[in-house]
Amino acid sequence: MADPVIVSQQKGRGCITASGPGATGAATYSLSLPRGTTLMGLPRLTLTYRSTATDFELNSRLWDVAPGGARTLVTRGAYRGSAAQGRIVYELFGNAWRMRPGHRLQLELLQDDSTFLRPDNVPSTVTIERARLELPVR
Repeated sequence: MADPVIVSQQKGRGCITASGPGATGAATYSLSLPRGTTLMGLPRLTLTYRSTATDFELNSRLWDVAPGGARTLVTRGAYRGSAAQGRIVYELFGNAWRMRPGHRLQLELLQDDSTFLRPDNVPSTVTIERARLELPVR
């Protein structure tokens, strides 16, 4: 339920929320931020990877996770790869988001973010060897 069109049709306007574990097959990273931190702008993701194909799709979703486990989508991004291994840098869509006390951020990396984006035609597996997320904060 991370497609804004489907969510708005079923629930009306508002933030995309989810509960329970993330997407199957996704790599997830969790981080805490100091109380009162506000995300302002475009988060930048730098990845070192290996892929089984030279054509692949890599999607990222950044979630705000409440102490009880409820998740709210903060921003997302997408990258189309064209090499079997290497280092890529791309920015997620921008946002302004204030972190509440006790909340943490969860970065989810996955290859299929349908129905938000159409899946790549070429089957592949991407192995993330190193990830760095830069957050523009205030």
